[in-house]
Amino acid sequence: MNNKNLLKEKLLNLFLHSRNYLLGSVILKAVGLFSLPIITSLLSPCEYGIYGLYTGYLGVFVSLLSLNLYSSLGRYYFEDKDDFNSFFGTLFIVNISLLFLLFLLFLLFKENLSILLSLPESVVMFIVPAVLVYTFSSYYEQIYSAQQKSQHIARRNIIVGISSISLSILIILFLDKNLYLGLLIGYTTVGFISIFYYFIILRKYINFSFNFKYLKYMFSYSLPLIPYTLTWALMPQVDRIMIDKLLDVSDVGLYSFASNIGMLLFIISGAIYQAWNPIYYRYMNDKNYSSIDTEISIIFKIILFFSFLLICFGKEIGYLLGAELYYESLEILPILVVGYLFNTIFIFYGWSIGYMKKNAYLSLSVLLSTLVNICLNIILIPYYSYGGAAISTTISYFVLIIFTWFISKKILKVYTFSLQYILLYLLLFSLFYFFSFIGFNNLIYDFIYKIFLSAVFIILLFPKLSQIIQKTK
Repeated sequence: MNNKNLLKEKLLNLFLHSRNYLLGSVILKAVGLFSLPIITSLLSPCEYGIYGLYTGYLGVFVSLLSLNLYSSLGRYYFEDKDDFNSFFGTLFIVNISLLFLLFLLFLLFKENLSILLSLPESVVMFIVPAVLVYTFSSYYEQIYSAQQKSQHIARRNIIVGISSISLSILIILFLDKNLYLGLLIGYTTVGFISIFYYFIILRKYINFSFNFKYLKYMFSYSLPLIPYTLTWALMPQVDRIMIDKLLDVSDVGLYSFASNIGMLLFIISGAIYQAWNPIYYRYMNDKNYSSIDTEISIIFKIILFFSFLLICFGKEIGYLLGAELYYESLEILPILVVGYLFNTIFIFYGWSIGYMKKNAYLSLSVLLSTLVNICLNIILIPYYSYGGAAISTTISYFVLIIFTWFISKKILKVYTFSLQYILLYLLLFSLFYFFSFIGFNNLIYDFIYKIFLSAVFIILLFPKLSQIIQKTK
């Protein structure tokens, strides 16, 4: 098989798995989006802000309360050792014991935590159960992603997503106050049901025995990642916390709404990355750097194009999916999309650092980027309201790209995708970004203009696409 056909086969395989992940993500997100008009009509910006704070804190506590130990499972799988089941058993026992003790501590100190987090006590008590659900879900995804069982993960995402949001809305309709609790109860209930499902199908991978020799591996891999995952989760939460402190919790709700629309980009990038992650490890093990260059360049251009589409048509999506009270927040959407684009680009360099198991460098990079975000928020939020938080996030994610590229290329000297290539296409993207703001004060003309811009942009990204289209005529 020649190199051209081999590349086509590899890309087809990537597409098939990405399609499965994407199908699950799209349906899951579609359910969330179509339910957004209902949720935003039922919940005030203040109540939605409380839910936004909770979900932001959840990412922080997943890392903090679990010590990030669950993440060592997927890495140990690629060690190709015959004692994986014993490793999983030890990890399982440690994780469950730790979370049980922490839940007791949360019960004892719920009042203090409520004050510290600016959340009602009832909301605080959902944190540890949610971390438990996430831990089991991660076990499942790490094993099935490594085995490229994308259809199983897609089906799970669809079932859990539809069930969670449906139950949440149903519960909200029966509540008279504190309507945000309906979302927490719905998601947690379905999460606990899914835990039993995960346990049944993963039971064959678990040997329930405790062996101290595995502790060194899981702690040496996971503990250096704690500052990384903690600050990575804290980074978007910093915006919500500082908006809450410097402005109001209602502004948190508005910012969260625009953020949720912008995060549609992660449907595409997440599906592709999840499919390509095991492929990347194989390429690195084989030192097949030319395939990495070729495939990352294609992945990058695909994400770049969908980012542009979201900038062009994100407002319209927001108008369809949100109540009128939330429309004003859509002005910051293009800025957030650029920030989330930078977030996806960082992954290219994060992979290289993670492959070398130098997780402390990832932690340092994200920590420095978070500090940049905090400093900029202090300066910009008082002047530009929650729009300042969007600007701060975008700049800090770009700084993160530079940090991780420098560490990968100059310090670790591992294979690193070309930063010059990234910057060249970002320059093209910037040009079209500014063109997208040209308006005609006519909805039809604006829509046609944006379609035209999108068509020109994708042809510039994929010049051979026009040739393919001509051949099909």
